Parts: sequence; C-alpha cells; structure tokens
Amino acid sequence: MAKYCLVALILMVPQIGNAQSVSCRGGIVSQGDTKSEVRAKCGEPTEGGYRTGQEEPAIGKVAPPSAGDDSWTYNFGPSSLMQRIWFVDGLVTSVESLGYGH
Repeated sequence: MAKYCLVALILMVPQIGNAQSVSCRGGIVSQGDTKSEVRAKCGEPTEGGYRTGQEEPAIGKVAPPSAGDDSWTYNFGPSSLMQRIWFVDGLVTSVESLGYGH
C-alpha cells in the first residue's frame, strides 16, 4: 500500500510545479484571470507587448508561449523577481518569473 502512495505522490509532483501565479498587492493573479482583474490586482504593467522572440528566458521555463501572445511585465523592485504574465484572448495563460528587478 505504501508503494502505491509513493507512486501517486511522485506522479502529482509535476502538477504542483505547473501551478503558475503571482502575488500582487491587490491579490493573486493566476491562470484564467482577465486583463482587468490583473490590472486591478497588480496595477499598470511596467511594459507590455507581443512575443517577438527577443524576451529573456524565464527561470525554469520549458516551452515559451506561442508567437503573437500578448504579455505584461511587472517590475517589483530589486528585491523581487520580475514577472511576465501571458494572455491569450484577454485571459492569463501563464506566468513567468524573470530576473530580479531594478
């Protein structure tokens, strides 16, 4: 029985890593939130745009979002990691942690 529990736990670990969210002063942004919800929780982004292939790689990112996805980047200062939030059709699809802000 313990062997089956261990196998189930190991299979669940990758799912835990896929939980992408960012904590802002107004709340937690997660997959499925709208742009207006993100703006209400985090304020105006430091920068926004579309994927051009020139963005720096994210920490632990395996596959980048597809071309044409809309993104907002938030810079929370030098003691916090910057966050890039990706949208498709106005909904959050993923969140990337970038390097430390400035």
